[in-house]
Amino acid sequence: WGYFPWGPFADVAEYSAHVHRVFYSPHTSLLFTVWSTVEPDGHTPVPNGPRLVGVVGLIATVPDHRRTEVGPVLYASAYRGTFVNKAAVATVLTWTFETLGFLRVEWKCDARNDASFYAAKSLGFVHEGDFRAHMVLPDGFVRTSRYLAIVQSEW
Repeated sequence: WGYFPWGPFADVAEYSAHVHRVFYSPHTSLLFTVWSTVEPDGHTPVPNGPRLVGVVGLIATVPDHRRTEVGPVLYASAYRGTFVNKAAVATVLTWTFETLGFLRVEWKCDARNDASFYAAKSLGFVHEGDFRAHMVLPDGFVRTSRYLAIVQSEW
């Protein structure tokens, strides 16, 4: 939770209230659940069907400018750094560019979060710069944010 401008949450009810407030109220965000039919090794079937392994969201959407931002991206610890992120985000990007006709998708991460930065780059996002002293996190840390984007012509 150290990289996010919200959380950690005391319990599921507090997290659910946050999700409802952020993703259902402003109508500029969507939250997708990510399911896997295989274990983190990418081969072994999950017993008893698909398993919920995370969420990928689209936030700060501006339909008039056909622009949105990927986030939050959260996965169960066993699935971090596996095939899941590339597959999930690529699916969202395909829908965003090819179905919705968006022109630009942004990715913003804490400058300390190398895993997020390199995950975005592996998907084709281009680093456009850093916003220094961009936000104050709940613990008082003044965050620098790295901004990346991918445009429709690059997809």
